[in-house]
This record gives sequence, C-alpha cells and structure tokens, in this order.
Amino acid sequence: MQDLYVKKFESFKTVEYLDFNVIEDNKQEEDDGFLSIFGNNRLRTSWTEKSTNLSKEYFELNKKNTLCGLTHKRFSIFVVKNDDKITLKYFMYTRTKRVGEVFYRITTNCSYISYNVKRNCLYVGKINNFHKKKKVKKNIKVHTFERDIITDTMLVINLWFSHIFEDYPEKKINNNLGHEAVKEFLDNIPGIEYYTDKISSQTIYKTILSKKGVKLCDNWNVFTCTHPQPKTKDYKKNGPKYLDSIMVLNDLNGDKLKRVLHKVKNFNPLLFKSAVNFFGKDFMLGQSDETLIDIFESKCDSHFYADFSLITSKKERNNIFEIFKLVAKGEIDVHTYIDHFRFIRNIRRFEHVKWNSTTYDDFREEHLNLTELNQYYTKGTFTRIYGDRFVDYISNPIKYENETYYPEILKTSKDYNLESFVQSNCVKGYVQRASALIVSLRKGDKESKERLTVEYRISMSDSIQIDRVQTRGRFNQDPGLEWSFALEVLDERMNSSLVYNLFELPKIVCKVGNKELTSTSKFEDPNVNTMRAYRISVLKSSRDLIWEDKNITNIDYAGNDIVTILDDDLNF
Repeated sequence: MQDLYVKKFESFKTVEYLDFNVIEDNKQEEDDGFLSIFGNNRLRTSWTEKSTNLSKEYFELNKKNTLCGLTHKRFSIFVVKNDDKITLKYFMYTRTKRVGEVFYRITTNCSYISYNVKRNCLYVGKINNFHKKKKVKKNIKVHTFERDIITDTMLVINLWFSHIFEDYPEKKINNNLGHEAVKEFLDNIPGIEYYTDKISSQTIYKTILSKKGVKLCDNWNVFTCTHPQPKTKDYKKNGPKYLDSIMVLNDLNGDKLKRVLHKVKNFNPLLFKSAVNFFGKDFMLGQSDETLIDIFESKCDSHFYADFSLITSKKERNNIFEIFKLVAKGEIDVHTYIDHFRFIRNIRRFEHVKWNSTTYDDFREEHLNLTELNQYYTKGTFTRIYGDRFVDYISNPIKYENETYYPEILKTSKDYNLESFVQSNCVKGYVQRASALIVSLRKGDKESKERLTVEYRISMSDSIQIDRVQTRGRFNQDPGLEWSFALEVLDERMNSSLVYNLFELPKIVCKVGNKELTSTSKFEDPNVNTMRAYRISVLKSSRDLIWEDKNITNIDYAGNDIVTILDDDLNF
C-alpha cells in the first residue's frame, strides 16, 4: 500500500468552570403562579465558565479534571494506492468530556471513494463508530453517478476541516483542501483525462464508460444526472451507445427525438412524457425541433394531468398546446395551467366555455375571467374595504435613486387572482383572511411584473399593530437587496398610519350567486390554548383580526377544501 497524499489536523479545547455553583431563582411571576402545582417553582443550578484554553498542553494537564469540559478533534485525509485500486479516505475522530463527568464520549467516522482498476468501477462507502468492534456500521456500494460524488466529497472535506477549527477564528479556512485531495486521487487513475479546474463525477464517469467501449455523444454530460443510468446489460442491447441506452430507459425512440436530444443542453423527460400522454405521440412528433428542445430543456419537473374530454376540437387542442409551450419556457406556472383545466371543467356544468387563448396576455385575461366565473357559480367573490385616507397614503409612489416603486393594496378577488397569476403563488386564498393585509409592491410602473407580494398582519396587543410577516417574489423567492429601501418606507408608512389615525378596521363584501354578505371586522376575544403537557388555559399575548360574520370565513374560497392555516405556515 503506497501513501500518495496524507494530511492530518488536530484541535483541542478546554473550558474550565468555577468550583461553586450560582443559584438561579426560577420563581414565576405572580401571573404564572398556577404553574406551581406542577413543581416548576424550584431552584436551579448551572455551571459558571471561568476560562477557555485551546492548547494541547493545557488539555493534557486537565484531561481528568471534573471541573473542565474537554473537546479533542482529529481530521485525517489519505490517498492510497495498490495494484488493484486507488482510494481517497478521510477520518473524523471526536473525543468530548462534559464538566462534572469523568468519562469521554467518542465518535468516529470514515468515508471513502475507491476506484477499482481491474473491475473499472467506483465504490463509495462509509464506516461509523469504527473504534467499536460490535457496534461498527459499514456501508459500501458501486456508485451509479446519479449524483456528483466528487463535488460532494470536496465539500464535505472542506466542511469537516472548518468544523475542527471552529474555535480558531484566526485560522484561515482552507477551501482548496478538498480540491487538492480529489485531484491527487484522480491523477492516479490510469487513462483519466480532465481539466484540473473542472473536477466533477463526470471526470471519472467518462473514463469508466470509455474503458467499457461505450460510444458517447458530444453532449453526453447532459444526461448523467438522469435516473436510472444505463447498466452493462443496456449497453449490450444498444450498440453500445450511451444516448441510445438513455432513450430506451426513458421510453423514447425514433430518429427525430434522437436528433433533438443531440442538441439539448438540459434533459427533462417528465414534461415530454406528460405531453405525449395528453396530446398524443404523433402530435408531439409533428412539432418542430425547436419546440421539442424547449420541452426537454424545461425546468418544470412536474407531471400534469388533465381531462381529455375538455378538448372539443382540433383548434382547441392547438390553443392548449400553444400555452403548454409557454409552460415549458417557464413563462406560465404549471399549476396555473392545471387550474385552467379545472375551471373549464367546473364552469361547463353551468355554461359552455372554450379554451381560446394562445398568447401570454390572452391566457392571463382568460384565466382571470374563468377564475371569477368559477367563483360566481360555486364559491363567491370578495371585496375588502379599507379607508380612503389609508389607501391613498400607502399607495403613494416610492422613489429611490433612479427607480420608482408603486405599492398597491389588494382589495378585490380579481386583484388577488391577478397577483397570484403573475407571482405564481397562492395569495388568492388570503382574501378571506381578515388579519392579512396584502400589498403588491411593483417596480417601474403600476402594471409591472417585477414585484413583491407583501403580507402585513393586523393584530391587537396594547394597541393596534400592523407587522410585516412575509415578503415574497415570484415563485415565493426571497427579495433582493434592491428592494430594501422601498420595504423600509412601506413599513414606516404602516406604522405612521396608526400614529396619525389613518387606519380603520377593514370590511368585506362577499357575493355568492345572487346573495351578498357584508361584514365588519373585530379583534378576536381572548381565547385559550392548551399547553403540551398540561391542559391549562393561557391568555394569548396578542389578538388577531377576524370577521364578525362567521359565514365569511366558512365559505370555501377558490374551490379548495377548508383547511386550518397555522401561524407558522407563511408561504404564499
């Protein structure tokens, strides 16, 4: 066994504590006196830290001292070679002793990747608790290259190195350590070719496939993360050709698809399979190469299911497919596309509607109309009413440097539906929530697609509060720093509206068919929550806003089942 690369790192930490305890009085306030029946009014003790030392000498001097908490970490990296294999392995050893104890807790971990020269395959494994003879846990398998094990290995090595020196801020984190170890491992694999600054699993995968005699296409790396990857038996049936084997495993065939796949820069077969199931194989194969490339390269990884009976004519099918192409390009969210089918199905029970849209703008208008029709026939439409002075104050444009931001308070079901469509989120379901004040913050102009959906929560503690609890961009992404100033101004306006008495509690109007419901809002009465272990009534510290007419809340909005939305569930 030849050692090609060896690196070892060690760290020590000794935390010394005082030889006496500080008594903490944990007695509850008078308001919480009822907790005494459970024995919680007792004195508690805690160790008081005296000093911290990071030297090995001080660690050895105090390794049996019960007044010290001790931590010893050791991280080792090896690249070794023999006639049969080349192996990269790294070990983490941790020994800790808590203050007041005399024994140590030891944990050991070993991870490795090993290339077998004779078998021409890569093994991945780990051994946990290897210092124990009976409780040792081992795991080893042949790597199938469905994940980038090389990049993962470099990342873990760097993280473990950072972990052992987490108490040494003066030490510079060695971000090249993982790269150095992996490069030494790869350099000793016979016949390997790669660029040293572009290390990944494909580096080894290409070598293994080439030695097997597999013929690779120019863009073969596009398909390496697809599950499943071809096995030896697949190559025996197909050439051996890598792309042909990938096509067979994904139920794809034909010269046209093969020509298309030679051109793709990303491979997503799920959306294409969904399209074949809905539109038909012959229809899909009749599309242009550019259209098929867009579908295979789409980042939309969701299947879509729709009712075939909705297609009443060839023209309607073509219209549906034109919008499907926008879904593939990411311009329209796939869930919005599916909702379109659902609305048409629901409305056709009352009147006949067709899918007429073929462009983004036409689809947006048609989708909003269908949403309103669906609500009219089944669930109702809502209008939230705020005070005019409050709306005018909040809606003033915000100017910062060369940009102008337009805050728009959402009021009607149509406002909420349009915001949900543009942002690809589910904010349309918030129109019924009394305490949720939604502002659409738009950049550039009032109809801009570059916007944030901002939720403020109306509550009552000692006084009325309007707090921002959620800020989301399109697809629920976090906002960038360029929005910071506008959001600060918007927050300040909300607070100022309370100071200057501009804010009034909102009202709501609901229309269901020919009926109309109107409700004012109020802060909920102090209610009770149940403690986990004991059923004791505890008053809430703040009260949320609710509609006085409970029927408003019970209406099942937008075709969804009524669910209880937890306070923690904040994503639109």
